[in-house]
Amino acid sequence: MAVASGIVRRNQMTGVLRHWKTPGMNRGSSDRASSRTGRLALGPAVALALLAVAGCESGGSTPPQPSPVADSGTPGVTMTGVTEAARCSEHRELGRGGDAELPLTDLFSDGVAPGIDANDEFVPGPDAADDAKCGQALGDGADAWCAQPPPWVSLDWKDMVNAFGAERIRRISLSTNESGAATDPSAERSATYVEIELAAGDPKRAARYLQAAFVSCADAVPATVHGVPAVVGSVPSNPTANPSGEAPAVALLTPQRVAWVVLDGRAWTDPERERALKAIASHLRAG
Repeated sequence: MAVASGIVRRNQMTGVLRHWKTPGMNRGSSDRASSRTGRLALGPAVALALLAVAGCESGGSTPPQPSPVADSGTPGVTMTGVTEAARCSEHRELGRGGDAELPLTDLFSDGVAPGIDANDEFVPGPDAADDAKCGQALGDGADAWCAQPPPWVSLDWKDMVNAFGAERIRRISLSTNESGAATDPSAERSATYVEIELAAGDPKRAARYLQAAFVSCADAVPATVHGVPAVVGSVPSNPTANPSGEAPAVALLTPQRVAWVVLDGRAWTDPERERALKAIASHLRAG
């Protein structure tokens, strides 16, 4: 297989693209490899359900009583205060029409106009600085639960803003079918891209987490993608569009922003993959 010119491993000059065709590389243990099974069938909402723990104590403990906040005027009746939900982040839809602004415009071949399947952002809310209300942590990327899509955080997107220490999380999902047959999934290519603008100094160590999580869950290896430090691996693909079962997944790491992309659908050719990664790296270097 020809190696795309813009991508090199940190310790050798060839072989990075061959990694995308070889699932199971760089795995620390057989248990970790098996943890990837069914990753796309489960999502952050399931992770939250598994992590929720209900605690009950026996022994006749007295349940907490409501605190009277005002005299209702009716004997024996008290009013209970309602705590306003914390506004830790805000979600904004950015449009899916032809006039929608996208951070990346050159992922696909010349003359190919992709459809926009998702285009939104999350930003800090009014309560984001209050850790008592909004505090979230990333944990250790090496121990990430891999049976979910990247970034394997086990949080809703609205909670990832605080967990990553993000000034902004931008998500786009694009797809194109170049066969001319709208019902032919085997001809479709898709790109899912997430970009996180980090707070100054990366206080939540988001780059370190993301690199470790990609190594653990995507069999990723260190690489340089058009001048940007990265880790290159693969994740389970859409089996209908890509029977090989693997989709290239790349995380790119800069001091100001971290990002990742999954190139799914039919197998991308080397020039197609090279074009997409060059566009992403150029965008990140420019910012």
